[in-house]
Amino acid sequence: MQKLLTIKQLSELIQVSPKTIYNWTHIKYIPYIKFRKGVRFNENAVMEWLRKKRMKGRNTYKIHI
Repeated sequence: MQKLLTIKQLSELIQVSPKTIYNWTHIKYIPYIKFRKGVRFNENAVMEWLRKKRMKGRNTYKIHI
C-alpha cells in the first residue's frame, strides 16, 4: 500500500506552507485524494508531479557588459 500524506506532512516534505497546499488542491493543481473528512496525498503521485514540474537549468552562464 502506498503512503498517504496529510496536508501538514506534505507541506513539511516539499517545504511550502499548508495554506499553499490548500490553495493548490482548491484549484486542482496538485494530485490529491478527497475523503469525507479531508484530503490526502499519495506520496508517489506527488513526487512524480514534482519531477514533471522540474525545470532544466542552462549549461552556460553568459554576462553581457
